[in-house]
Amino acid sequence: MSTAFALAGLGGFDAHGAGFLAAAKAWGIQPELVTATSGQILVLADWLRGADDLRASLISPSRDGNPVAQLQTMLFGYPGVFKPAYQQAFARFASLPNFRQNPIEIFADRFLPAQQYVPETKARPVLSSTATTWPREPAFSTAMTPRERRCRRTRPSKTGMPPR
Repeated sequence: MSTAFALAGLGGFDAHGAGFLAAAKAWGIQPELVTATSGQILVLADWLRGADDLRASLISPSRDGNPVAQLQTMLFGYPGVFKPAYQQAFARFASLPNFRQNPIEIFADRFLPAQQYVPETKARPVLSSTATTWPREPAFSTAMTPRERRCRRTRPSKTGMPPR
């Protein structure tokens, strides 16, 4: 394998993946493998369908051109997609600490939480159309090559039992 892309979501701020895929398309780079998590799955689905403007699926028309849209999204979330985890952070702060942890962990759990947003996603047409982007059958073969079969027959097993 010569080229692979790994796209990771970033709390709803997925423009970096869209920019990366647009640049790859402009340079004519075709990966053999692409992995994606979170919101990057939607960006990747658009890219695989050949969408010309990946930005269109990320920015709602009401926020396009708004200079403080990113700040609004960070503070108040994206309606119907995610919202800040203010309620969860307050509950974590108000709960009794686990005194078996060291003081640094107690502080970090309360003031530096890993959870910043919670999903608000409801079934939307974009999610169902994304599911139809990928084929039902895997794009790779699970059959063993002759060499793999020979290695499996001759390699001793870890349990001491002969291979099947």
